[in-house]
Amino acid sequence: MPRASGGGCYLAPPMTLRAALALIIAVRIGAQEPARALSLSDAVGTALGQSETMTIARAGLTRARGQVVQARAPFLPQLFGTLSYTRTIKSQYAALTSLPKNQFELCTIQLDSTATGAQRQAALAAAQSCPSQFSGNIFSSVGIGALNAYNLGLSFSQTLFDGQFLAAHAATAPRQAAEIELDAQRAQVMFDVAQAYYDAALADELVTIADSTMAMDERTLAQAQLARRLGNQSEFDLLETQVTRDNQIPVLVQVKAERDQRYLRLKQLIGLPLDAPLALTTGVEDGTDLPGGLRLVSLNDSTPAMVGDTAVDHRSSVREQHEAIVETEALVSSSRGEYLPSLSLTSSYQRVAFPTGGLPAWNSFLNNWTIGVTASVPIFNGFKTHGDVLIAEANLETEKARYNQARDAAALDARSTIAELRAAEASWRAVSTSWQQAVHAYEIAELRYREGLSSLVELNGARIARQQSFSNRAQAARNVQVARMRAALIRDLPLSAR
Repeated sequence: MPRASGGGCYLAPPMTLRAALALIIAVRIGAQEPARALSLSDAVGTALGQSETMTIARAGLTRARGQVVQARAPFLPQLFGTLSYTRTIKSQYAALTSLPKNQFELCTIQLDSTATGAQRQAALAAAQSCPSQFSGNIFSSVGIGALNAYNLGLSFSQTLFDGQFLAAHAATAPRQAAEIELDAQRAQVMFDVAQAYYDAALADELVTIADSTMAMDERTLAQAQLARRLGNQSEFDLLETQVTRDNQIPVLVQVKAERDQRYLRLKQLIGLPLDAPLALTTGVEDGTDLPGGLRLVSLNDSTPAMVGDTAVDHRSSVREQHEAIVETEALVSSSRGEYLPSLSLTSSYQRVAFPTGGLPAWNSFLNNWTIGVTASVPIFNGFKTHGDVLIAEANLETEKARYNQARDAAALDARSTIAELRAAEASWRAVSTSWQQAVHAYEIAELRYREGLSSLVELNGARIARQQSFSNRAQAARNVQVARMRAALIRDLPLSAR
């Protein structure tokens, strides 16, 4: 903030004992823990890297990408591998291998080389009427009644057609909405940090103005005390000067308390310890030190586009709501697709073995390979599909209404942003030169008072006008910077950002 004296910058008042002590204390504190120099660009960059809001937005983008992968998974081939071992404790097929010994003896064919053809035919008929002693072993070798079973397999399936295919085109809508939201939160963090930074810079300026005014009151009081001792000042004027100086003390205390609060807010946003000392290097009038090459816009720019991208359909909230409509339309198509049949291709390949003891050898495994096509036709499911369609259509109507609301709000927000920027720049132009006149008027009033040509009332009036002029200038500078920042980020800022 410029400091005027006559036509240039005003000189700092003589340092009082209290100011000297405060300076010594500040130097000692600074020697213990030097203040961190922080520019606006550094503050925004630090906040973007450490902000919990950005962390949540990035996690939302990762979640949306996972949802896209999930949505596409049913359309891709499915392949699973299996490995199993089964031990049978009791089996219903055990009876095939537990025949009485005498029954085996009766059914055993006993013929010698001298047996006639009739004897051989009779023995064969008798053997066929008896359970075979080898039947259990034959069944066991293919798994029936086997005590041990090993299974190595692959299963494959591919959906050839399903009603969900109708919604495949909208699988990326959640991810696109999350990307828009991430950009919106980034813009919001930048705007919040910039606003907090300029608020802290404004608080510094107001403290400086209050300190300067306090020093002026101290100087006026010293002059009044000297004039009183010389008999050139009335007691009333001296008391009024004393009261004026004392009234400035709570003002100074208040602006310092507000500065501390605004610094705490800035530290919170950028993730710094609340007790860490800071020294802001970007002034309240400086709009050039911005991150990522961002340029603050102005209505005075020669290029109309520099006002900011205020097109309704380009706003982040409107684009995000559009993606919600796309996703909801896909859900409607998906719900209606439940009326359609589904067709899928399946295949299964297995290697099985049933050893009687120990681990099976690879050549003892048997092959089992199947392939098939499955069609599923919905006939009646208690009107569940009809209910799903009604719900999806109602959700679609809701999202369309919200989209229209977002467009209306975006149009109003753009006009409000431009109006705020116009008002801020007009205020800045109005006060950008008035402080020089106020400083010059105070210097004249102080000289007149010192020479006995004017009263203390005139001097106080000039001092108040000077202080108010500097405060107005600092506030106007802050307002115009914040308004320009909002106009520069308006495309990605959420509609609720104020």
